[in-house]
Amino acid sequence: MTKNIRFSFIDALLVERNELQRKYLCNAFSITEPTATRLISSYKKHYPNNLFYDVASRCYRASDDFKPESLDENIKALDLLNAAQIMAEKVIFE
Repeated sequence: MTKNIRFSFIDALLVERNELQRKYLCNAFSITEPTATRLISSYKKHYPNNLFYDVASRCYRASDDFKPESLDENIKALDLLNAAQIMAEKVIFE
């Protein structure tokens, strides 16, 4: 699975839910928490102004400067999240 698909998933989460948690990435892509942490770090490196860590909520949120850089303009964010949940064959968002 390419990083682009995972970055698109992160963008879709921020567009639709304004919330990114490691467990969402783990559930969607069947990856470990350390791998999810590395993925978030890589995303932040590529798009440093797109998200920030909200200490009170203990999750990442879209920043005021957020732009969905990896999300294909022809794909709606909600459609991508729904497809990911179907492909994962389990609940991603608990």
